[in-house]
Amino acid sequence: EEQAMRKREEAYTDDERAGLERALAQERSAHATTRAQAADREAALTSDSAEYDGMVAAVQRQAADREREAAQLEDRARRAAEEEPGLLEEAEAAEADATA
Repeated sequence: EEQAMRKREEAYTDDERAGLERALAQERSAHATTRAQAADREAALTSDSAEYDGMVAAVQRQAADREREAAQLEDRARRAAEEEPGLLEEAEAAEADATA
């Protein structure tokens, strides 16, 4: 009778150990999946970050180009404003010569 009880306890212990091993294997698998998902997410975020940094750099270059263009146009407008009185005088003189 004691042997039968021991065999039952052994069988119970073996079943419990097998169940715990299955649970441990499932936990390891879940952990591996989580790590793989985290690595994929990190790669995606790194890629997105690089793309975003590239877009920011492009916008900064465009802004600098526009600022240079605006400065050139302001310079041209200033020079035109400075030349305008002299050109008006020349035009008026030419018109006066033409009518005389």
